[in-house]
Amino acid sequence: MKYFLLLLIFLLPQFVISQIIYPESPKKPIEDFYHEIKVIDDYQWLEYQETDEVQDWIKAQNKLSKKNLKKTSRDLNSESQMNSLMYQKTGNYFGEIIDKSAKNEYYFSLCHTSNTATPSLCYKKGMDDEYDILVKSSALSSRDDINISYYKPSKNDDYLAFQYNRNGSDWRELRIVKVKKRRFYSEIIKHTKSSAILWLRDGFFYEKFPFDSLRAKTKKPSIMYHKVDTDPSTDKLIFKSRKDSEYVDIYGAPDESYLIIKKENIDTKIFSYFYLDANDNDLKFKPFLINIKYDLGSFTFKDQQIYATIFINEKEQLISIPKADPTKFKVISPIYDDAVLQDYSVLDNKAIILYSSKNGNLLTVVNFEGLILKEIVTPNGLSANGMSYDTTFNEFFFYLESYTIPRVLYKLDLETFKYEMVNQTKVGFDPKGYKFIERTFTSQDGVEVPIKIVYKDSLSKKSKTPFLLSTYGGYGIIDSQTFNPGIVFFIENGGAFAYVNIRGGGELGKDWWESGKRLNKQNGITDFISAAEFLVEQKYTSPKKIAIKGSSHGGLIIAASAIQRPDLFGAAVINVAALDMLRLENFTVGATSTNILEFGTVSNRLDFDNLYSYSPYHNIDDTVNYPSMLITTGFYDNRVPPLHSFKFAARLQNNPSQQNPILLWTQKKTGHNGALNKNDKLKENSFIYGFLFNEVNK
Repeated sequence: MKYFLLLLIFLLPQFVISQIIYPESPKKPIEDFYHEIKVIDDYQWLEYQETDEVQDWIKAQNKLSKKNLKKTSRDLNSESQMNSLMYQKTGNYFGEIIDKSAKNEYYFSLCHTSNTATPSLCYKKGMDDEYDILVKSSALSSRDDINISYYKPSKNDDYLAFQYNRNGSDWRELRIVKVKKRRFYSEIIKHTKSSAILWLRDGFFYEKFPFDSLRAKTKKPSIMYHKVDTDPSTDKLIFKSRKDSEYVDIYGAPDESYLIIKKENIDTKIFSYFYLDANDNDLKFKPFLINIKYDLGSFTFKDQQIYATIFINEKEQLISIPKADPTKFKVISPIYDDAVLQDYSVLDNKAIILYSSKNGNLLTVVNFEGLILKEIVTPNGLSANGMSYDTTFNEFFFYLESYTIPRVLYKLDLETFKYEMVNQTKVGFDPKGYKFIERTFTSQDGVEVPIKIVYKDSLSKKSKTPFLLSTYGGYGIIDSQTFNPGIVFFIENGGAFAYVNIRGGGELGKDWWESGKRLNKQNGITDFISAAEFLVEQKYTSPKKIAIKGSSHGGLIIAASAIQRPDLFGAAVINVAALDMLRLENFTVGATSTNILEFGTVSNRLDFDNLYSYSPYHNIDDTVNYPSMLITTGFYDNRVPPLHSFKFAARLQNNPSQQNPILLWTQKKTGHNGALNKNDKLKENSFIYGFLFNEVNK
């Protein structure tokens, strides 16, 4: 007995040191009622991030998290490694070609002026010139981090309008510069979001939203017209949403010849389209297609034809629509049983359509009658994206990249249909030995689900390999294999990576999306859980060796999977995720048509029951020790407000059974897309992937 007491005394200090003392997160119960069901919410006070109490709480959480994350980064030397892995150098030609169909003479691109600054807007005259700074981001504000997110030149490059946000917020501002004289106009247009900029003569159309607060609901957008060098308060109202269920958007030809406004009714799922011919002197849009059930998207304009995507028989297809008679549309895209349309580009006398399939990408060249001229298969394991056509030089470009290969620019010969690399991207690691395989596994209900696995040299079946597992799986979005230095870090340190194409994504078509949305959302979560089980069954790894990471919708899937199967994962990073599904629609974009159609609404009993069943915040069990988690968010995230992360972290930290660490890191000058400059991105990557690798290798 004496020996036992001595041993206990000896171990006690170590035990105390190993425990994390979290900032106090008091429970302040509030009763909410949904369909006569009482739901107690202890942490609604954390929804008010502007209060002193929450601000102090965030600071305390960050102090704790940074202390632990910096220590891990030092122990693993992850920042130094990540710095090398993030290094990229490309040739002089940065192929960011946009809006060249108007035969403009200038090229525009975002460029880094330093590692501590956000990208500035640069320009050059002609392909062979050197880029010069047109708009320096740091000159727009001495207090905020400015992120230039979009820009659009007018016809003949007379003007350029550019859109930027402050500290990563989805709320954006618009300014104008006269390109040739580099003259900046004084007006600042506020209260826009991801608005198109569509020039017409000496002004442009844009989308504006009512502004209440940073976390208020996004609703009732309006289409406005602004004339250069005038007060934005005098901007002309063109079109307005009359009720919350209506949403409007605007599209236009780069040569300023034609514009279309699209009106959507989320309740009735009915669409109306209105047009404006640039030859008309007024700004009045006329009816084009009224009260139809077809959702047209991705508009392109050429001569007397409009090109758009449309779902017909559950397949997304490309159609051409005569301006003179829009009812006589024609399908010009071929249909493949095992591939889905991902993107397209209209050239002078043909179209190039990008398809995604289990076996990679396919570029199909068709004439405007739909006749296939050529099918070009890109290498398996690489993702094609960023297609652009430059009419000035009659050249077509696209990018290839993967999880472990940065974007490389290719040029397609429009006569031979052979493509060649424009320049090689140099990286700070040796990619030799990297291997890529695609498999399928059987989910719990018998459905076959694709999974991509990346590793180096060989993949052991001794259940010892640290595995980084990720997904997105929402909104019908097709996974594009984007280069990620964090994945390379994991692999270079003896791990492997896998991406799961769960139901809810668009990789296998509309049916695959529908089977993972709204009332079927649990299917995607189940698929992800089954993917982890598959890796364990194949003896590639073991549960404690599996690190999972996801952002936004992917973060929801990661969080729900960790809550439902805590025994299956060693660590999780949950980034800018929707976690309180019952109050999602109360803030920012949660109540927009896109999200209501994807998740449902608590005002509907079936939707409520479903949301409640998988909402990560509401399904935490106080008798369970959940895997180690790093919950990350941006203070200015207006897409998925940080309140989701705050409440989820507080409840987990107050879980009496929680022994594994739960860290919350709020980046103060970022939004939904994370760090804005190179140095901050380096820290972000070293913290996130260092945390994951450390936790699964303890």
